[in-house]
Amino acid sequence: EQSSFEIVVENVEGDEGVEVTSVYAKKDMPKGSYIMPSDLAASFTIAEYTHESLKANTDIKNTGDVSVIENFLAYVEKHGHKTISDGRK
Repeated sequence: EQSSFEIVVENVEGDEGVEVTSVYAKKDMPKGSYIMPSDLAASFTIAEYTHESLKANTDIKNTGDVSVIENFLAYVEKHGHKTISDGRK
């Protein structure tokens, strides 16, 4: 299957034996889009408390622009679902 992503592994200059792995989109993505780990792997899981913490962060006043968090939560609301994996809530 052809992927829309390219994975590049590079050596860190000056740090022998240290590598950095990067993921690049092969084509332009619309502004506001997300590369979800589920596009790169079998699944993506976010713990309920992390999800709730993100929601709570959007309610704190005078902390600056939280639109990225709000957009991510809207994306999760639209495309996400509760896990059906054993041993997870």
